[in-house]
Amino acid sequence: MLDLLIHIGIEAGEKKSSMVMSYAAQPIHRIALALMGEKSATPQDSFDGEVHKAVGGLASIYQHAGDCPLVEVIPNALTDIAFCSIDTAGNEIVLRVIEAFHQMDVETMSWDKYGYDAQRLAGRLVVIGSYAVNAHNSDVAEGCVKSLTQLDRSYIRKYGKQKEQLHLTEAQELHDEDRLSLENWQDKYRKMPQAALDEFIELYNNASNPRTRQKSQ
Repeated sequence: MLDLLIHIGIEAGEKKSSMVMSYAAQPIHRIALALMGEKSATPQDSFDGEVHKAVGGLASIYQHAGDCPLVEVIPNALTDIAFCSIDTAGNEIVLRVIEAFHQMDVETMSWDKYGYDAQRLAGRLVVIGSYAVNAHNSDVAEGCVKSLTQLDRSYIRKYGKQKEQLHLTEAQELHDEDRLSLENWQDKYRKMPQAALDEFIELYNNASNPRTRQKSQ
């Protein structure tokens, strides 16, 4: 079933058929969450492989969709999967989500003329990294920092200028937003203390600016 939904989503994305793409992505998201919720007696009996396939499939749909309307459903689904993975200490899955966002952002740079969409998408790595900080999950937080610093270099090569920190602005605005949201991850993120976001941003800035880190030491 996953393979069929992924195939339909990719084809719909290529054809800019936003409704069909959304209808394919939503059940992939729900299936991934259901599989993550299944309790297995041994790691060999888990559904992690299928969840990885779902994450990769959502990323592939996004990469084929480009600037297709309603494409935001995919970053929302992946962020939700990442949060659920952090909640259950399932690092392998959330690290796969980080990899997926990285691939999606690189693809976005290929068609994003001014780089604004790429920066806003990178904001999801700030969101996930901050949530990981709040959960005291240093491996995931460091994975997000590493991905962001690599994307910074790709961004400068592509656009020939420093980022305008829109990824940080995006993460802050999502945290501060007070309108009703149907996204489970966003409700969790808003309830997260501001200090967790501040701490992650400090980790990221230190990694991006080694001189700043050396001065603080």
